[in-house]
Amino acid sequence: MAKVLVGLLALHRIDQEIRDVDREAQRLPAELAAAEQELAAAEARKAALLAEAREQQVAADRTNVEIKELEGKREKYLAQLNIAKTQKEYDTLRGEIAAVADAVSGIETGALTAYEQADTLTGRARELDPQIAAVKTKLAAARAELDGKLAELATRRAGLVARRSEQTRSVDEDALRLYEHVLSKHRDAAMVRVAAGLCCTCNISLTPQSYNLVLIGEQPQQCRSCGRICFCENGPGG
Repeated sequence: MAKVLVGLLALHRIDQEIRDVDREAQRLPAELAAAEQELAAAEARKAALLAEAREQQVAADRTNVEIKELEGKREKYLAQLNIAKTQKEYDTLRGEIAAVADAVSGIETGALTAYEQADTLTGRARELDPQIAAVKTKLAAARAELDGKLAELATRRAGLVARRSEQTRSVDEDALRLYEHVLSKHRDAAMVRVAAGLCCTCNISLTPQSYNLVLIGEQPQQCRSCGRICFCENGPGG
């Protein structure tokens, strides 16, 4: 009788290659997505800095209106000062003029600070330009590389699928049915290596009879814990 495990192991190894190809095909877009997130974060930081700079600029510009209003009051008080009839009225007007001058000085100081902050924020935003440009360059290269690698992986996978189809025709039908059933439960692998009579996944020992049958390779033997089909490195197909 042909050793069933030899055919199953060949199928198992093809499936492992297919799984590796699929993992690589999933990993590459994930790396590209990370670079895209890096770019989005840098652009968001720049946009936030520029928005804050605009707010400071608007706040500083708004003070010009306030200063004009105060200057209008000061001119009015000066005009009234020239026609003041009493010392008290004169002193009151002088106090109002001084208060206006203090208010204007405070507003001008605040406006100057706002303009300086706007310039600082704009400068910090521009400092991000080299980083953004570098990430964009990296992204363009990564996208081009990704397209090539994905095409290569797709070709490789198609070849493996063809090999798998061919291999299934050489495997005992009952053994193949068992293999596919186990694979539907354990997508990582339908078969497991046995070392010193122990399942290398569950660390559960096989019975002596099962272990001997694994070594002979004429009949699939399953781990009594995980249900995967067992094989030995030094056994059939190992």
